[in-house]
Amino acid sequence: MPTPVKIGSLPTSNPRGLGGRLRALESILGKLRPLELALTSDEDEALKNGSAGLQPIPCNSYRDLINAWRKAMKWRSEMDDVLSIMLAVAASTEQVGDQLFLMVIADAGSGKTQFCDGMLISKSCHALEHITGFHSGWKGGGEGKDFSLISRINRKTLITPEGDTLISGANFAEIMGQQRRIFDGVSGSTYKNKDEDTRYMGLRTPWIMAGTFALLASDQSQLGDRFLKVFFDPPSHDEQAEILRRVGYTAIRSVMKKSSAHPESQMTPEKAEAYQLTGGYVDWLKSNIEDLLSMLTIDEDAIVGTCASLAEFTAFLRARPGQKFEERSSKEMPTRLTHQFVRLACCLAVVLNRKTIDEEVMRRVKKVAINTASGQTMEMVRCLYRSTLGLDTGTLAAYTHYPMERTQVLVRFLRKIHVIEREDLPLPNGAKNKQQRWKLTNRLRKLYAEIEE
Repeated sequence: MPTPVKIGSLPTSNPRGLGGRLRALESILGKLRPLELALTSDEDEALKNGSAGLQPIPCNSYRDLINAWRKAMKWRSEMDDVLSIMLAVAASTEQVGDQLFLMVIADAGSGKTQFCDGMLISKSCHALEHITGFHSGWKGGGEGKDFSLISRINRKTLITPEGDTLISGANFAEIMGQQRRIFDGVSGSTYKNKDEDTRYMGLRTPWIMAGTFALLASDQSQLGDRFLKVFFDPPSHDEQAEILRRVGYTAIRSVMKKSSAHPESQMTPEKAEAYQLTGGYVDWLKSNIEDLLSMLTIDEDAIVGTCASLAEFTAFLRARPGQKFEERSSKEMPTRLTHQFVRLACCLAVVLNRKTIDEEVMRRVKKVAINTASGQTMEMVRCLYRSTLGLDTGTLAAYTHYPMERTQVLVRFLRKIHVIEREDLPLPNGAKNKQQRWKLTNRLRKLYAEIEE
């Protein structure tokens, strides 16, 4: 049996000798500590896949889903509206017709990202975040293999939880150009390293993009904006105080626990259940959408008439003057918007477990129409609607708090697309000059009155 060697008795003059190497090993071993958390193969897979570790829980009741979210966070009617509209977009994925593209816009910390993450529990939804393009010209990895993103997302609902990151990218304009064709169900690409073009037909990829109000800075109206919009209105003071208290209590409970690689360990059990039920509800909607839609009783004349008015109103008010060629500015025909609003109404009724498109369904569709139309144009129209005598340009600038130069540009544009008209009023004391005032056209006043009702 070999005799044990005492390290301290070995010569140390040569650091490369046996004694020097053993002393170095002893120093290294002294720094090692036991590994407290060793990942199992399942945990390692969960860590790689993120929320893929959470599995959908079957759910076919909107009330049960909302009750789960009530337990997970402080609930508000605004959140109910937004979640139902997001679910309606997912439900519409494979149905024929113009697709639903939706921007969910709110202040940071409102809960929109959590709704996105809940929907992503469903395998029929696809996370679309740091994207460089929908097409790929790469030829490696096997003959005939398509590496384009578009081949993996067809017939799935695209979810972008942080749209602000996407719009800040240098290729955002290119991505938006591609998505406008994808909206139409068609997309193609040509690459110099391929001897044939690639063309996709019959695409179904509705898109939900969540972000802050910075998303509104990206104006696509002159190019034919495909996105509808829905806003989270801010909570009242009392609601905010209750939200903060609830967040604080959750933080106390959370800090007492140690997390693991499993996603459910990163959140409260209530939130994990809400996520899983959301994924399950998306799966149920998409699996049964044809049967659910066929059971709806629809007053077609009433629904189409209302949606057409909402579409015309939205088309007028989301129009914006061109930045470079103002004289060429125009508004869109409201055909696409009419199609989208009717489609949204039908799918919303299914999401809410209704048998007909009732007033509550149409209230939510109307919210989308108003949010989609919101902006500087809407503010000016609102001021003019409240004034029966009309307003001059200077008064409009004062009421809206827009710079005079911007107000003049908007006035010229709104007159061109027949939103406002000029009326000359005589000045007092018999003066020959006349005062110019701007009034809404009869058509816009009627449309706005319908919305106000």
